[in-house]
Amino acid sequence: FGKQDARRVLAGVLLRNERIQLSAVVTDVRVEGDRASAKVRVIATGGAGLLPERGQTWEVDSTWRREKGRWKVFNAEWREGL
Repeated sequence: FGKQDARRVLAGVLLRNERIQLSAVVTDVRVEGDRASAKVRVIATGGAGLLPERGQTWEVDSTWRREKGRWKVFNAEWREGL
């Protein structure tokens, strides 16, 4: 799954939904020196009216490292939530 694939998925989502709302909740962060990991639950809802017509959740696990004083993600994996 690369950048082009992500763009195609997002384009399809935007065409199906007039309104999209994303919420992210950090469920765990661990920092050990210049390495860190984060777990995030992402909730997306979409539709055309006032109330969402559809929704999806994902559980995202990411690994970070500090390079020249800045944190950069070097690995991320996600799976559909319940």
